[in-house]
Amino acid sequence: MTYNFTEFTGFVARGCYSSRRCENCGIMMECGSSKLGQVDLEKNVAYVAGPCCCIPPICPNCKYDNCSYRRMETQINKMEIPELGGGRPCYPNHQQTKWDFRFLEMAKLISKWSKDPSTKCGAITTDKDRRIISLGYNGFAKGTDDNYKKYEDRDRKIATIVHCEENAILFSDRSLLKGATLYTFPFQPCAKCAGLVINAGITRCVAPVLPKDKEERWGKNIEIASEMFKEAGIQMDLIEGFK
Repeated sequence: MTYNFTEFTGFVARGCYSSRRCENCGIMMECGSSKLGQVDLEKNVAYVAGPCCCIPPICPNCKYDNCSYRRMETQINKMEIPELGGGRPCYPNHQQTKWDFRFLEMAKLISKWSKDPSTKCGAITTDKDRRIISLGYNGFAKGTDDNYKKYEDRDRKIATIVHCEENAILFSDRSLLKGATLYTFPFQPCAKCAGLVINAGITRCVAPVLPKDKEERWGKNIEIASEMFKEAGIQMDLIEGFK
C-alpha cells in the first residue's frame, strides 16, 4: 500500500471552505456544515466536514475512504505478523510491527522525491519514542545542478550522488541519533553508508529484503554492509514481502 498523491489533486481553496475530488467516484467533495452528508448528483457535489484540505474525508456518495493513512492503518491491522529473512520471528509484539510498517511506508514516500530514474531511495531516522528525527533521499549535493541528463551518466552519478542514508544523517541533529532506528527503502544501506550509520550511533536498521532485480548490482555490497553491522552490533531487521 502506498501514499497516493492523487488525493491532493483537485484541491481548490475557496475562502472559508475547500474542495477535492473523490479518488473512487470522482464526485467533488466540499466542506459545508449545513449540508453535511448530503449528495447533490446534479451538481456532482457531496458535502463533508472540513477541513478536507488537511484530512481527506470519506466520500458521502460512494463511502470510499480518501485518506491513505487511514487505509494503511486498516491494512496493517489486518496483517499477519511476517517473518524476517532467515525465518526469524519478526517482532516481539504487533505494535512494533505496525510502527515499522508505518515508517517504511514513509521512507517509500520520501524515495519518490528522488530524481534518479534508476533507483529511488528514501530514509527516515526515529528515536526510541518513535519520533521522526530526520529524512533523506538520494540526489546530487545541495546547490549543484541536478539536471536529469546527469543521471544518465552512470559513472558520474555514482561518483557524485548522495545516498538517502547520508542525507538523513547529514540533515539531522547528530546528538539525537544515538540509539536511533534507521528505516530505508527499497533496501538496506550499502557498505559505504553502513560505516556512516555505525559512526552516527544508530543501533537498529529496518528495510525490505533486497529485491531480486537489484541482487546482481547490489548483492555483494549488501553482504559487506551486513557483515559490518554484525561486527558493530547493529540490529538489521529485513522485512519480507514489503514492496
